[in-house]
Amino acid sequence: MDARITGIDPSGSSLDRIARCPASAALPQVFDAGPSAARDRGTAIHAFFERVGELGRETALAEVDEKWRPICEGVELATLPVKLSAEVAVAYNWKADTARRLQPLEPRLYEIDPNCEIPLTLDVVGVAERSVYVGDYKGPYAWLPEPEQSMQLGVGALAIARIHDASHARVEYMRVRDDGTVRRFDASLDVFALEAAAERVQRTMAIVGEAREAIAAGVTPNVTEGPWCRFCPARQHCPAKTALIRAAAAQPAPISLREPLTPATAGQVYVQLKRWKEAFAMVEGALYAYAKDTAIPVGVEEDGTEVWFGEFTR
Repeated sequence: MDARITGIDPSGSSLDRIARCPASAALPQVFDAGPSAARDRGTAIHAFFERVGELGRETALAEVDEKWRPICEGVELATLPVKLSAEVAVAYNWKADTARRLQPLEPRLYEIDPNCEIPLTLDVVGVAERSVYVGDYKGPYAWLPEPEQSMQLGVGALAIARIHDASHARVEYMRVRDDGTVRRFDASLDVFALEAAAERVQRTMAIVGEAREAIAAGVTPNVTEGPWCRFCPARQHCPAKTALIRAAAAQPAPISLREPLTPATAGQVYVQLKRWKEAFAMVEGALYAYAKDTAIPVGVEEDGTEVWFGEFTR
């Protein structure tokens, strides 16, 4: 088996995007490991929910970074499933419709068979007689499908149901707002809904395989844009996004930048500036992601000092 980092497609958390744009799992990908406030927020809140069931509220709060502690302090824990199992790592075999528990080598690093297994870590898991519960905490602005249509929740429910021979599942998103309030969205999946979820995962992965073969043969894949594009690791290689970069670079300003703006031209300039900024942000993101692992020499100063961009150790 190969070691596979969750996040390298496919993973449970990326399936909803992949179902809508299979090419996103087939194109070359760049994962940003740099600082991210949204990522730090999510990590802190997830850790709090995991620890509060073991240590109690006050001790778990003391472990939270001061920046994110007010959010955790505002959460009403009485109604949340904090007593259930947290951070349960599993792998779902979409070819055999089976699943197994995983023991992470490191956080989000597992040994799986990438040809047939999808790894995922479930925020909250509960098991009762012939029934399971799968819950997932989300940020205040994350794009979410309806829970009954969610591939992430569906594959998580499938994995736990197959491991425990269950025929029913309840799945739930819990959106944690910045004031600590939690909005919940849930759905029940009977035996037929679970079978439908298994078929959908299998169909999605078959289409991903076809997309990979097409790209390897030099065919430009069809892509589907939407809110799921925001954190897509294939953005820098997406035909739709690279077309935007080319168009923005080639399109001149609607007026000379030396001329004063007028009511007639200001709107045109605003639209063009928005396109430029989006295109440049994608280029900058790709550059930063590359420089994170490989420093880039950018010149030599007059005194002979070398200038590098990125993380560089002599």
